This record gives sequence, C-alpha cells and structure tokens, in this order.
Amino acid sequence: MRPSRPTAVGSPTLGRCALVAVALLTVLTLLTGCGASPSPKPLPRTAPTPSASATPRPTPPAMPALARKKTRAGAIAAVTYFLQALNYSGRSGNTRGLRASYTRTCTRCEAISQGIDRTYAAGGYYRGAIGTPGGFASTRSRGTWLL
Repeated sequence: MRPSRPTAVGSPTLGRCALVAVALLTVLTLLTGCGASPSPKPLPRTAPTPSASATPRPTPPAMPALARKKTRAGAIAAVTYFLQALNYSGRSGNTRGLRASYTRTCTRCEAISQGIDRTYAAGGYYRGAIGTPGGFASTRSRGTWLL
C-alpha cells in the first residue's frame, strides 16, 4: 500500500486550480457589476440642511499685560496668548493679532501666518483648533524663561 502524497503548495495541480478559481471569481465579479444600462445613474442630490443656530463669529483674544513681563508667569501668559491668537487666526482668517504675538525673527511663525493668509485668500478655511496646554515645563536660561 502506497501512502498518498500530499499536494505541495507550489504544485502544478494546486496552481491550476487556484488560477481557475481566480478567473471564475473575476468573471463573476465583472458580470454582476454590469447593469442593463450602459450609462451610470447620477447620485441623488441632497440640499444642505441649515443649522439650527448661526455659528458665532470668533472674537480676537486680547494680549494680557502679564504677557509682556519677563517672568515665568509672563512667559506662560505670552505662550497662551500666542496659541489663542493662532486659533483665532485659523477660525477667522485674520492674522493681525497672531503677527503681533511674535518677533520678526520667528520665521516659522511668519510662515504659519502666511499659510493662513493664502488659505483664506484662495477661498479655503480651517476647522478645529490647536488648543491650549494644560501645563508648562519651564527653565530659566540667561534671564529668559524657556517653556
């Protein structure tokens, strides 16, 4: 009695069966996807539903006097104001307050402001917000607070 040989994964018999199965599956998929009409039907149009209340206009944040102080609390107030101004600029497209919150040497800050300006000028907008941090880690270096 000869033991039956198992069919190897790469055997020609298994390969042909798999090829035939894939071909049949492809033909069946193509046939079921074809309808009686040669042109597709347009999707139904839905009118946008008006919201129950109008979206309130964002109000620009005010820079606190504390943000001008060279203290840890002043540094925290300045960073918090910067993030609030960034959020306001993103929601409104008005980057005036954001630009007032950083120095001219902050090239990344200017690039962000320019990006917001370009987005709104092209008819775009931003959704969401950066948020404000829940806490700060800080250190003092050469008389300047680093957050």
